[in-house]
Amino acid sequence: MIRWTAWLIAALLLSPGLIAAELSASVARVDLTPPLEMKSPLGGYGARMNAPAVGVHDRIFAKAILLTDGQRRFLLITCDMLGLAPPVKTEIVKRVAEDGWTSDQILILPSHSHASIEMHAINPNNIFGIPQVGIYDPKLFEFTVGNFVDLIQRVSAQQPVPVKIGTASVQIDGWNRNRRDDATLTDNELTITRVDTLQGDPLAVLVNYTAHPTFMTEKEMMFSGGWPGALQRTMESMIGDEVTVMYYNGAEGDQSPRARPGSGGSRWEMAARYGLE
Repeated sequence: MIRWTAWLIAALLLSPGLIAAELSASVARVDLTPPLEMKSPLGGYGARMNAPAVGVHDRIFAKAILLTDGQRRFLLITCDMLGLAPPVKTEIVKRVAEDGWTSDQILILPSHSHASIEMHAINPNNIFGIPQVGIYDPKLFEFTVGNFVDLIQRVSAQQPVPVKIGTASVQIDGWNRNRRDDATLTDNELTITRVDTLQGDPLAVLVNYTAHPTFMTEKEMMFSGGWPGALQRTMESMIGDEVTVMYYNGAEGDQSPRARPGSGGSRWEMAARYGLE
């Protein structure tokens, strides 16, 4: 499991000649859900043949936490998306460069939702026009990039507050499975990173667990963050205080989620129950 949060925090805390530094943070979010009239295709399954979403089950978001020691700053962004081709980040960085941001200061981590924007529909290098892969849509590219730029500008405009950070991990068995034939290796580690103000108020919680957001099949044609979206909404409701909960996946390539007992036959119920529990 790749602990991006640990890498990010260590990069700020440690440098030549320094043992530690005080950190401050700010958070923000934007709604990434395209208007239905844009006819945005859902990604994740070639069988959808680039068909557009027909509704919104739950809205998809991008969330950001800015960490700074007063001299350096880093930006961690999570998003309820299938993935992002390199040109997307390149364009985002280009548009925020005048504010002092560079590519190595920005890390974007999609959840890999299979009920979100088709990643190849926002890839300018996708010139193939193959429905199974996804067909490039310049308007959708502009919509998506514009929202990420807006997010970075929002979080940058806020005054960071001093924070304290703690991370803990636990092994949870039976929540995912290896979908390869005769393969049993699974990543069962759940990692939680909590970012609090110095007064102890929760500012952000980062969650890392490895499992494909694939309860929805190619037949479910509504926008959704999948089970990671349900997890984030559940935790934000439970913690309160306008906390920002951010999810990032692990190496989920062969890791599929296991439906929770009693979650019902509906794919939406399975995702909601998984995120709730």
